[in-house]
This record gives sequence, C-alpha cells and structure tokens, in this order.
Amino acid sequence: FRIVREQEAGKLNFKKSSLREFNDLKSEYISLADVVQSSTEFSRAIEKGNYDAPFELNGKQDKLGNALISMRDALKNMKEVEERNRWISEGTAKFSTILRDTHASLEELSDRLLSELVNYLGINQGGLFIAEQKHGETVLRMVSCYAYERRKFLKKTIKPGEGLAGQVFLEKESIYLTDIPNDYIHITSGLGGALPSAVLIVPLVHDEKVFGVMELASFKAFAQHHIDFSEKLAELFASTVSVVNINEQTKSLLESSQLQSEELRSQEEELRQHLEELAATQEEMQRNQRQVAENENYLSALIDNMEGTLFAYDTDFRVKIVNNALQKRFEQRGWKCEIDDRIHDFLPEEFWQVWKPNYERTLAGETFTLRGEAYDEKGELSVNESLCYPIKDNKGSIIGGVAFSRVVTERIKMENRINELTAVLGEVFSHSDESFLILDRKMNVLFANEKYAETAALNGKEVHPGMNALELFEGVAPEEKEFWLSTFQSVLDGGEKEVRFMKEANGELAEAVCYCCPVRDAEGMIWGAGITSDRSFSSDPEVVTAPESVG
Repeated sequence: FRIVREQEAGKLNFKKSSLREFNDLKSEYISLADVVQSSTEFSRAIEKGNYDAPFELNGKQDKLGNALISMRDALKNMKEVEERNRWISEGTAKFSTILRDTHASLEELSDRLLSELVNYLGINQGGLFIAEQKHGETVLRMVSCYAYERRKFLKKTIKPGEGLAGQVFLEKESIYLTDIPNDYIHITSGLGGALPSAVLIVPLVHDEKVFGVMELASFKAFAQHHIDFSEKLAELFASTVSVVNINEQTKSLLESSQLQSEELRSQEEELRQHLEELAATQEEMQRNQRQVAENENYLSALIDNMEGTLFAYDTDFRVKIVNNALQKRFEQRGWKCEIDDRIHDFLPEEFWQVWKPNYERTLAGETFTLRGEAYDEKGELSVNESLCYPIKDNKGSIIGGVAFSRVVTERIKMENRINELTAVLGEVFSHSDESFLILDRKMNVLFANEKYAETAALNGKEVHPGMNALELFEGVAPEEKEFWLSTFQSVLDGGEKEVRFMKEANGELAEAVCYCCPVRDAEGMIWGAGITSDRSFSSDPEVVTAPESVG
C-alpha cells in the first residue's frame, strides 16, 4: 500500500512492463479497500442492531463477507429468539396475573383473558367455550366473544363433535387452518365482513380433562410462537377453570352446609322453644295435677268430715259421690255401694220407689228441701233435712243431682223455743208504753211491739217479723249505719249498751235513750239482741252517744 501511495505521488518510476503490473496491483488494492470499507460499515450496522442493513459480497470467494453475513444471521436469529422469549415471558406474567384473580367469576376471567389475548396476539377475533352439564348432557357454552376491541354479547352452545370446535373438544388436539371454508365464521368489522386468513382452535386441557375450547381468528397467519403461546395459555386457563369449578363447588357446598346449619340451628332453636314450652306445659300440668289432687283431697276430706251425708249421681242414676257418713249408714243396713254403681242396683226396691221421684225432680232442674222426723231408741225426736238440687256444667246443662242431708233437731228445737219466747214477749209487750225490738243473730226481726212500730212509722219505715233490720237503715248516713252494726255486734258478744241520741218531739229536739242487751235462753246461750226504751232490762250498760243524725 505504501508503494501505491508513493507511485501516485510521483516519487517512483517504473518500466512499462512493471507499470502494467503495478496498475493491476493498484486495481486490486482499490477493490480490496472498497471491500474493507463496505465490510466495516456493515459490521458497524450490525453492531448497532441493524440486521437488515444492505451488504454485497465481493464475489463468491468473499470469505470475509460470507463470514459477516453468517454472523449477522446468527445475531438476528438470536435477537428474534430473545424477543420471542421476552414476549412469551411478559405474556405469561401478564396472563398469570389475570388468572390469579380468585375473586372473579368464570365469565369475568374469560372476558379479561380473551380481550387481552386478542390484543396481545394482534389478531381480530376470539371466542371461549366452556363445557357444562345441561339436562344430563355435556354442551359447550360460549362464555366470551371478543372482536375489534369490543366484547360481543352472543349466546351460543355447541355439542361435542359438532363443527371444528366440537371436534377439537373430543380429540383434545389443536387445529390450525389457513385454508378457511367459505361457510366458516366471518370476521365482522366496520369495513364489512370477510373470511379470516387463519383460524386457531385450541382445547382447554388440564390433567387429561377437557374443560372447553378457545377459538382465535385473524386476517394474518399465526406465528409459531403465537400458536405455542396460545396452547400454553390454554393449559393455564384450563387449570384456572378447574380451580374455579372446584371453588364454585366448594362454595356451593359451603353455602349448602351453611344453609343446612342455619336450618339446623333454626330447628334446634324451634325444638328448644318447643321443649321449653313443653316443659312449661308439663310443669303447669303437674302443678295443676297437684292442685287438682290437693283440691280433691281437700274436697274429699271436707265431704267425709262434714256434718251430714252427701250423695251425688249422674243422669243415668250412677253414684258419683258418697261420703263416709252415708257409707256407714249404708253398711249398717247391709247395702254395698261403690262409685259408678246404679242406685237401684244396691238400694232395695221399696226405698228406690220412694226416692226415685226426688232424683227425677233434681234431674229436671228443681231445687227443694225435704224434712223427715223419727224417734230413736230412747224415744227422742230426731229431725233430718235433705237439700236436693241439680248439678250443671259450665254451659248450664244438667249432668246430675245432689242430696245433702243433715240432722237439724237442735235447730228446730231452737226455732221452737224462739217462737215460744216471741209469743210470750208479744203477749207481755204488745201494748206496753215502752218500745221493744228483738233481732236474731242474723239481724232478722223476731218481734217488734206496737210502740216500736209506731216510732218506726214516723220515720217512714215499716217493721214486721222476718224482715232484716238492715232495711231500717236504707237512706241513712253511712256513719249511722256503721254505729248500729258495731253496737249490735258488741251485744252479740255479751255486752250491754245505753245509747243516747237526739230525738225530735213536737217540733223540738230532745235527748232520748234506748237500751241494747243480749237475749239468752234458759241455758245462757245468746241467740239474739233486744233493743228497748225500758231501763229495767239492762243491769249495768255501757253508755255511748250515737251520731247526731240518729233519731
């Protein structure tokens, strides 16, 4: 090269033959320099990553150029592999993030996955079909359809084996078509409808089980790494579908379990309430039973220890109650009476014929009293009184009858003595100038002489035997009535009272006095009270002053 430069500078002179050889050498030098320059520029372009830079070989024997082209192709392939790997890695990370959203429903995941995949692959349309059970059969339901950056709201179902998608579902193998039949799907855009140039149908397989089909369509062919990526993504999505199905089944089972638990808790609470109510009812029943038993015992004791006999029967003349006193009388006569026996089965015929009309009268609703007299072995009079009345239920229907009998000899004797005494008093005091009023222990008037009757008449009161003395206090002040009631009770307890009060006479008020003392029989028993203006009937009375309104 130095010689060539010196020759060009005129520093060297050659012979003609030598000059010709030198020119040839010079031409080779220039050509070699061009090759070196071109190779240098090409190397620098490759260094900058421009693998498409133009480069021409200096003949077939250009070893340097061939080496540079081989190096460029190798670097270009490495870059493409690196870009594909990065694209796959970024896509895997991107879609893994989407599929990790465990809170999203299957439809939401399908929409997000398909929309991102269509955009990521740079294709035009996609659809996702998920296998479901419908009426006992497996069908593929379209859960998502996406085209031209818009979700398509389509409802479509296909059966396994129906069409290419159904075939892929059965065979579990992908199908990639570049020769599209005319009756296949059209990609619809704003420019109209057209057949796609390529269709990729991938099964969603996980653990040898097919969960659905993914169908992708594009106006351009799919790169191999796009196909590989789509198949890998289909496996990931199938795994997610499996997890989602398991989660939904688990959720359904959990909800069902919770619902059953709530129903069980509700039933347990209802049962607990029923048990509490039952316990309360049983407790109330037991309490009522105890009360009934106590009442029955009390009533039985009362009936068996009462003075007199008690006999109850139903409408069929069956014995329902017979107390001890009557049972003893029956036994003394040799009559055996049991509860629910018919009266005429144990009662002799002559007694049955006597008492049957009385039983029938009570069952007809009549209440009456029977009295019978007899003399005992000592020749003493014995008077027996029987009260007969019907038994009615809470509706007023007659369900039986009762005969209550007792000895009233002493009462009859007392009444006779009172009547005799009243007759004597009547003869003695009827025309006396002093007023006399005699009351029994129930404040019934036994005797009132003419003087007392005249005095009462002046106050508008009519007095007659048998009336209750309380009738004399009708229309008077409460304190006046209370005064006389307390005075009467004090006399029945054995006390004597001298009552002083104001009385109107001839238009003027004057003080008057009356004496209240107990009335006793020959044995000293108090059977009533006497009220008189005669001082001689009272020995040492307590002096009391009546209210001013008493006259």
